[in-house]
Amino acid sequence: LIMAGSALPTPDADVFAQGAQSWMGVENTYCEITWVTAEGTRVDSVMYGTVPWYGIVPVPVGGENYTYEFAGWDKEVVKATGPATYVATYNVVPSEESIEGGSATLPVNVFDGKESQTIETKDWVIELPSAIFDGYDGDFTISVEIIDNADVPKDVIGFVGEKKVISLGLTIDGNVVSDFGEEVVTVSFNYVPDEGERMDNISVFWIDVENGRTVEYPAVFDVKTGMVTFDTTHFSYWYVDERTCDDDSSGFDVYVTVVLVIVALLCAALLRMKR
Repeated sequence: LIMAGSALPTPDADVFAQGAQSWMGVENTYCEITWVTAEGTRVDSVMYGTVPWYGIVPVPVGGENYTYEFAGWDKEVVKATGPATYVATYNVVPSEESIEGGSATLPVNVFDGKESQTIETKDWVIELPSAIFDGYDGDFTISVEIIDNADVPKDVIGFVGEKKVISLGLTIDGNVVSDFGEEVVTVSFNYVPDEGERMDNISVFWIDVENGRTVEYPAVFDVKTGMVTFDTTHFSYWYVDERTCDDDSSGFDVYVTVVLVIVALLCAALLRMKR
């Protein structure tokens, strides 16, 4: 019983905080957020339920003919509900002076200490696994070019007709490297559709001249950026066309084989003749 004129009891601060946390259903009012950037590691205490924010993210020091650009965190930054770690990712941006046509030359050491590295220009973006560069220590040149049909080799033009031909190339220490084994490269390049060309359901097709076929790789076209993106395990000549396969996950096992089509047509003709 509290008599009139008596002072109200003051609750213990810790008890009050515990009660508030219990009422909110939160075990910890603050969460530990770890940021990993080019400058090292920073740990912040962030109030539960709020979105962490780093501020201006530092970038690594570039080289003679390239800089680094912050490309975002390794995962989406979400409201704090417990401890979390975010790692900064960086793209390598070749200097304008180092780009010739659709080609850029960079040192192999941009892959040091990384599982993969993204190279970005205004016309294309390519993510390459560092394993492709194992054993090399010099420079590499990577190129993505949409070439005029007049410059397309005769053994290639028969596959594409009037379609644009995209040439992808990689040279490391003077050696042409076109087959990456099981290493998957992600390629994005600017693409201006021809009038009437549908881009809502596309693939890119590898022109395998040696075996007389084309191989289909599902792709996507981003209307906002104007870029076509697909995954591949080798570089060569390509073209964009409407998708014929139903598999969105991988194009590595989906084949549109010209030789088989010809054989099938011949078989059908022979059957008709026998009848």
